[in-house]
Amino acid sequence: MWRRRVTNESKSIDNITRNKIPKEPVASGTDSLPSAITFFVSNAQRKIILSKLRSFANDRSIALSIALGLAEADTSSQSHSILKGKSNQ
Repeated sequence: MWRRRVTNESKSIDNITRNKIPKEPVASGTDSLPSAITFFVSNAQRKIILSKLRSFANDRSIALSIALGLAEADTSSQSHSILKGKSNQ
């Protein structure tokens, strides 16, 4: 009869497979963290979009917020990089 040689490594592997992996706890207060929005466009469309966004601000997030009317550019700044958030309607 063949016997399996038991080592510390095999014991730990056995323990891992027998025990359930604990679920990762959900962090509270994550609603205020930024979220990514991803979509795909062609290279030509990307160049046009980035060019249009640069006309609002150098920072893409800020430029998109301004373009969508979610925020206003600070007119005292030449770079338009500071936002004055609009209230939700």
